[in-house]
Order: sequence, then structure tokens, then C-alpha cells
Amino acid sequence: MTDQKNHVKDILARVKTAEDMEAVETILESYETDPYRKDLPAWLPEFAKGRGSDSKTALAELKTALGRMKWLRLGIAFHPTEEFTADIGEWMKRSVGYDVVLELQYDHTITGGIKVYFEGKYYDGNLSSTVDRILEEHKERIAKSLFAEHGK
Repeated sequence: MTDQKNHVKDILARVKTAEDMEAVETILESYETDPYRKDLPAWLPEFAKGRGSDSKTALAELKTALGRMKWLRLGIAFHPTEEFTADIGEWMKRSVGYDVVLELQYDHTITGGIKVYFEGKYYDGNLSSTVDRILEEHKERIAKSLFAEHGK
């Protein structure tokens, strides 16, 4: 049982981004279609063989584990580089765990900062949104101060 969990954990560790998830899902589909293909990664046949059960059961269990992964969507103000994506992926692995898939989305409406979507929750750390919130919270005081300066 420990080997089974380790196999799944090792494969889940390969999935850091939405692109990684898509690649693993494509590989699984290819393996289901033709398990003897030469272009499949070495870890996939080993996973299925090393399970002690038939490969269909092993693949179904892996698909279930992939389906349970949580998605962390980050809206950012720039197009991410591979290095940035790798750095964020490593941070996630250390901070959040292996069961999270990172989806980086360029959002032209973000002036600076970040928007975070995770488990049905949303955090708007966009600089312009933060400024808007501050202005909204203090608009009366700001208006009084501006009118007082112009009234003198």
C-alpha cells in the first residue's frame, strides 16, 4: 500500500501547472489507447506494473487522485516566464503541498499585485483595487480635506 501511495505521490509531484496536468492527462489517454507505445514516459508503465493490480485499476486510481487536486488560479499583471512559473511551482510545493495545480493567467486589468482564486475564495490584491478600496473608505475625509484646502 505504501508503494502505491508513493507512486501516486511521485506522479502528482510532476503536476505543478495547468499545462503539466494537461500533459499527464494526455499521456494517460495515450497509455490507455496503446500501453506499448514507445514514446510514453518510463514512469507510466512502471506505475501501472508496480501496483500489483491490473493497469486499468491503477490508471483509474491515478485519474481519481488527479481529479482531487485543487486549483490555485493566480491573475498576474505580466506574461509569466518559465523561470517564474518554476519558482512559483517550487514555492507551492513547499508551502501548499503536492495536491495543488497552479494556473497562471495574464490579466491586463491588473496594475500591479495579484488576484488569487482558491477553493471558491477570491482575493483581489490588485494595486488599483487596493487604491480604490482605500479611497472609498476615506472618501469623506479626503473630500473634506480637499475642499478645506481649496476654500482657503
